[in-house]
Amino acid sequence: MACDVMTERSVFAENPKHRRKTVAHTISAIGSLIRSQPKRIARGEVDIVDLGRLAGLRLTLEESIGEMARGLHADGYSWAEIARVLNVTKQEAHRRYGTKKET
Repeated sequence: MACDVMTERSVFAENPKHRRKTVAHTISAIGSLIRSQPKRIARGEVDIVDLGRLAGLRLTLEESIGEMARGLHADGYSWAEIARVLNVTKQEAHRRYGTKKET
């Protein structure tokens, strides 16, 4: 089993297409889980603690978006390109996600 993990890690590290596919799949799966919450609520399967956990994901998600935006900018994407996919203005993307030394 350990050999399989090492093989997968090296494929992941050496193949950017595999890495992008894995990230896209993970993001899609998380979206599906979040979209399923209204059904769980309707069936009475959630409580107030679950609301807090879901709200906690908001901060984690915002931090991840910021890291990804800064990384893409460092890789050569413009703030205008990043802003377009985030559906915000270029100025807003830079304000939210730009590093302090850039501003």
